[in-house]
Amino acid sequence: MTETVVPFPPGGAYEYLLTDLELSEHAFGLEVEGRSMEPKFYEGDRLIVDPALSPRPGDFVIAKNGHEEATFKKYRPRGINAAGQDVFELVPLNPDYATINSENEPVRIIGVVVEHRQVLRR
Repeated sequence: MTETVVPFPPGGAYEYLLTDLELSEHAFGLEVEGRSMEPKFYEGDRLIVDPALSPRPGDFVIAKNGHEEATFKKYRPRGINAAGQDVFELVPLNPDYATINSENEPVRIIGVVVEHRQVLRR
């Protein structure tokens, strides 16, 4: 999961988000792009993500899809498949966007969102 830290080695980022949370050494920040998580999260909001955490039902997560793109969605477990693998959905809050199901599309959880920073005045 640590590939999410690259291309910035520890201390090599362009910007820093400070927090008082206890986080793993691989925690990182990112900025929301797109509208799939509106109305709770808007483009330009910033998130702090910890890849050392396992998602629980209802958590917001960052995942990597089959096209090696990052996506930000709500985690919804759906059980275990015949091969013994966890099945889950990644659900957008905006109903205009599609849900991703791990049985139908290659997707891998990168980390759990632990903090949300929202700009109140744009």
